[in-house]
Amino acid sequence: MKRKIFTLGLLSLAFSANAQSLLGVQDQASLHIKEDALIYSGGEVKTVADGVIDNFGNVMIVGGGFKTVTASNTNKTNGGNFILRLWSNATTNGSIVNGGTVIKYGQLYIDNQTTQAQVTGIVDKEYKDNSHGAYQQMAIPFYKKTFASLSSELNANLSGNRSNRTGVLVWNNSKVRFDHFDPVNNNTTDIKLAGHAVANSGATSYYAIGSRYFNAFSGGTLNTLSTNVFTIKGVPFAGNITATLSGAGDGIDFGVGGKNTNYYREQYKSYLGDHWEHSSSPWTGNYGKNIYQFGNPYLTNINLKYIGTIIDNLMGVRVEPSTSVKATGSETGGVYVSYNSAGVAIGDVKQVIVRPMGTFEIKLSRPSVRVLDFGQLRKFAYEANTSNTSTYNGGVTVQSKSSNKEVSLSELSELSTNSTAKTANARLSNSTVKQLGVIALDADGKELGRTYYVV
Repeated sequence: MKRKIFTLGLLSLAFSANAQSLLGVQDQASLHIKEDALIYSGGEVKTVADGVIDNFGNVMIVGGGFKTVTASNTNKTNGGNFILRLWSNATTNGSIVNGGTVIKYGQLYIDNQTTQAQVTGIVDKEYKDNSHGAYQQMAIPFYKKTFASLSSELNANLSGNRSNRTGVLVWNNSKVRFDHFDPVNNNTTDIKLAGHAVANSGATSYYAIGSRYFNAFSGGTLNTLSTNVFTIKGVPFAGNITATLSGAGDGIDFGVGGKNTNYYREQYKSYLGDHWEHSSSPWTGNYGKNIYQFGNPYLTNINLKYIGTIIDNLMGVRVEPSTSVKATGSETGGVYVSYNSAGVAIGDVKQVIVRPMGTFEIKLSRPSVRVLDFGQLRKFAYEANTSNTSTYNGGVTVQSKSSNKEVSLSELSELSTNSTAKTANARLSNSTVKQLGVIALDADGKELGRTYYVV
């Protein structure tokens, strides 16, 4: 049967479906969403049988669910219907992979009021990243994703072995360690480990996946643009997702020089560092404590630039991993951004965007109980804006439009809904900073390093 194709592709185009309506792609039909285009649906989005939404751009669902169903209207669970494509454009900014290739990707936003019960459809997410060495650090933004399916999709041959680079590790913020588990007996991201409470069905967990048998950069198969990618499938998380920042490292003695050992008899110095405390008080006081590592739970970017205005004791964030080119070759590191006493971000602030399946770290100055609201951080844009002034009292831009109005990409560059109230620990300020960035390049124009001077 001949497939029917509908293509949307103007740069600033926004396609809008009215409230309570259904955006449906029927059997054998195909909706192709081009780069930087936006589809806005004020109701449920559904594909039927072999109907396909091929998304290189952005899809926003507000006030409805997401389904992929068979011709008989039962859940279709094998994927292939809603595809988030990965594409490259070396002339624009984006996520830097392997020393210069710029990666962009289709994104899916499901609003905070949609419940998980309304979201049963399968998304195919094309995945490519720097290779992180023995263990690949990633988020898994799929509800109750099975590790058996992840192992198959990555050709990873995952096991319960911690030491042979085939294990599945998940970061324990409280105990300051990676815990591991048998992916056969604990086969979904909604894992239950003794001494390791997993919140949000694992939505915000920071995973390290053994990469003995796969390479996140060079592995996978060719996609439609002849780029090697892996395809990770699952049901996206829905609803507003939050994480409590409390108790990281409480009661733990790292020992002189970090030589004490954790539950797994690993010395803390073998894996733990603290970018913000290493020069003042290594291995004492706040060093290595009040650090929280998370994964992005969504299939959209999240923006960390303004969280200093809603978390009053924030010292800094690290977005990782990224790759920079050094004189000795390419190495994997991270982007560090600090915050002043007024919550203003300092450093390479345009890069505090965490992409889907990306990870990050938050450092607080003291023990406290704070809440990070992931639902308020989402955006489609690949860079944080250059302004240090946030546009609502909580610190993160809020933007929504009623479904009977046309929507533009500029209006939706920062995506959040609902919360416009100042939180109890928020700090609002008109404080500004001046900073000078110095970037060192070699004779071929490759970056050797960078430093920021702030006043």
